[in-house]
Amino acid sequence: MYGEYQLALQEAEEANNMILYLGGQYGPLEHNFLYSLALAANYKKVSPDLKKEYLKKIQENQKQLFILAESCPENFYHKYLLVDAELA
Repeated sequence: MYGEYQLALQEAEEANNMILYLGGQYGPLEHNFLYSLALAANYKKVSPDLKKEYLKKIQENQKQLFILAESCPENFYHKYLLVDAELA
């Protein structure tokens, strides 16, 4: 979905409905990261109300990603930093 940020966001939001069924697998962890990137990519294009909602979702995802980064920085810390960089 290179460059298709709105489509990426739509797909990530659709995946939210199914992600609960993947407990104990790597998919939800990757979804957290990709969903945050999609939200960040669309952040500047949305209304102030949606910006608040997007930022709240990203912050929630970042809390989870930071916990993972603390326990396994080799796999997750760079993802945490990439999302932070997208918000800068």
